[in-house]
Amino acid sequence: MKFDLQKATITKRLSAYILDLFIVILLAAGLMALIYDVVDYDSKANELQSYYKEYEDKYGIDTKLSNEDIAKLPQLEQDKYAQASKEFSEDERIRNVYSVLINLTIIITSISLLIAYVISDVVLPLILKNGQTVGKKVFNIALMRVDGVKVSTFQLFVRAVLGKFTIETMLPVLLVMMMFFGVMGGIALIVVLLLLVLQIVVMSISKTNSAMHDLLAVTVTVDLESQRIFESEAALMEYKQRIAAEKAAEAPY
Repeated sequence: MKFDLQKATITKRLSAYILDLFIVILLAAGLMALIYDVVDYDSKANELQSYYKEYEDKYGIDTKLSNEDIAKLPQLEQDKYAQASKEFSEDERIRNVYSVLINLTIIITSISLLIAYVISDVVLPLILKNGQTVGKKVFNIALMRVDGVKVSTFQLFVRAVLGKFTIETMLPVLLVMMMFFGVMGGIALIVVLLLLVLQIVVMSISKTNSAMHDLLAVTVTVDLESQRIFESEAALMEYKQRIAAEKAAEAPY
């Protein structure tokens, strides 16, 4: 076993990341379905749909048509859609339900993803040891502090919650959701792409080729077969002192 940094290959890291992401998505989807049922999300969604149906019947329109499709209609029909849209947007009932749906969607998505990441990247690594997620276990790679000491629970938490959940997942997800709900336009997609580019740049220029979540937690992903991981700082210091003593003993007088 070598003490030198034995970084895991990009192939192994990417494979482990994809497997872990799949697990996080499954966990989050299950939690979202459970929470949606508990808060009775469908009743609010059905209420909003009933308002759409009300305006369709009142104006004789199809609310599922896109703006491009509406623009192709005769001017009289376009005027009808414009009037319906104006009245729809000013309807206080619809504003309230729409606001509740947006808030519930954001809250439920956030909570589900947070719990999923805590399970995948904090709880399981504490059980599997060496900071290993399921993906890392499968591909025989591990996580440690950059100085070679075993990763701490606090570092796992920072890596998962501040790095993976907050910056790398929730920020892009919120931007996409805002774009979907019409709160933000194409600028949201541009910011998401910029975040992806930033991640690639960070991995390219960092000495350990680490992603943002590893830089925040001061951790590095290593090859478990060839990497020596120390249990504590004391064990690391003892090793360094022993190596220094051996070199001194071998040095000529």
